[in-house]
Amino acid sequence: MCTLSVDTEIYTSYNKFSVLNMRIVFKYSMDKRGKTCMAIPKYSDFYKPVVKLLADGNIYSTKEIRSFCIKEMQLSQEDVKETFANGNFILPNRIGWALTYLKKAALIAQPGRSQYQLTEEGIRVAKEDLAQLDTNYLGRYDSFLSFVEKSRNEIMEEERLDRMENAESPLEVINSSFNEINKALMEDLMQQVMKMDPYEFEGLVMRVLEKMGYGTENENIVTSRSNDEGIDGIVTEDQFGFDKIYIQAKQWSADHPVGRPEVQKFLGAIAGQGGLKGLFITTSDFTSGAKDFVKKQLNQKIILINGSKLMQYMIKHNVGVSVESVYEIKRIDYDFFSGE
Repeated sequence: MCTLSVDTEIYTSYNKFSVLNMRIVFKYSMDKRGKTCMAIPKYSDFYKPVVKLLADGNIYSTKEIRSFCIKEMQLSQEDVKETFANGNFILPNRIGWALTYLKKAALIAQPGRSQYQLTEEGIRVAKEDLAQLDTNYLGRYDSFLSFVEKSRNEIMEEERLDRMENAESPLEVINSSFNEINKALMEDLMQQVMKMDPYEFEGLVMRVLEKMGYGTENENIVTSRSNDEGIDGIVTEDQFGFDKIYIQAKQWSADHPVGRPEVQKFLGAIAGQGGLKGLFITTSDFTSGAKDFVKKQLNQKIILINGSKLMQYMIKHNVGVSVESVYEIKRIDYDFFSGE
């Protein structure tokens, strides 16, 4: 089971040498949480297929290496399409780090951009020690140890290399941290939202929708408490005021999901206003009966937004949260050096 319990020294070393282009925004500082592992092999599992392909001494492109690894490790199209939370593909990242570590161990060379070839030592490993090739094996090379800044103490070195063998790639560590921070933030944010009175909650919902681009400040309407007729608010579909969208907001606890009767009443309220579109937003969730009911509607369109989704929208649009830290990870601009 993968968790965020990554050694601090390894984490620091990884971040120091990360060369991928990604902008990370940490919204909050939180404690540890668990995470779910993915089925794609670890980056260290790609050492062997890479060396196996390059064993003939020829030069191969990154694309050719990637294609060989997919075939050699029998990865499915679903595996190939797997992405991080930020949309970047996981497989190229892991193969890329495998190539980086093999290069730092001087087992492969890079004669050109996105081109790789075995060194003399790499050819020897391919012939004699391929079965033993893992991160522990790379630890016998001073160039690799220098890269990861490990102690020369043999016991400590062995323990740390073992941790590296089972660790995620640097980008995955960052993504894991980012996801866990946001998960913890969502929980704390929900606690604050549940402390609001119902009318404040309705106002919060309208604020989130405004931030998402619905209507304008003057067009967003929170209906009065005494005469809402089953409608908590109204927004327009865009900045020009086209098409009204009717809002129902329920500040219910997690153990009190919204059922079909409540959604059905909301649908009736929309029809009573002559409307066609509605958003039903709750801090809890919706029963399967409520979801099935919405799917069957042909004349009116209702979107259901549960508490988890609402918290995600609040974080994304900076409602009730603020940016704590921003980190930028940069890569080499090869076009700059090519003179193009």
